[in-house]
Amino acid sequence: MEALQPKKLNGQQIAEQNVKSLQAWINARDEAGDWADYVRKNKLNRVEIARECEFGRSAFQQNPIIKQLIASLEKRLQQHGVLFGQAPDAGPGIGHVEKPADLDSEIALSMAMRAKAVAQQRVKTVEEQNALLRAEVKELKDRLRKSSMSAEHLGQTGRLLTP
Repeated sequence: MEALQPKKLNGQQIAEQNVKSLQAWINARDEAGDWADYVRKNKLNRVEIARECEFGRSAFQQNPIIKQLIASLEKRLQQHGVLFGQAPDAGPGIGHVEKPADLDSEIALSMAMRAKAVAQQRVKTVEEQNALLRAEVKELKDRLRKSSMSAEHLGQTGRLLTP
């Protein structure tokens, strides 16, 4: 009896599957409300989206439905204040939304806090590695001291063979 092999999908079926995956991802983000985690340089981070939806980045250029979904999503996020500025496909002045003056300082503060958290985590990791290395050095020094004492004793008693 032949083993059942998964049926290979054609390009159109893969495209449809990618659209469904993106729509499910958008619905999940709407429920979670964590859109800010996917914003990079005032645009949605397509690399992260493609990774989570399990399709290639090229789908954003090659699949017109995905391209349209992302454009309408970014427009909606601009209207809700998650994204600022003009839409990626809009010309100068079209769809432009001004940032509130105090928002720049909030964004800068948020970025500084994230950078500080990353730096603190890095320092903690380095301190842990340092403590482990110090313990190893102490152990090796003790072993060397004991070995030196043994060699000296054997040398004094005439039981040490010299090479």
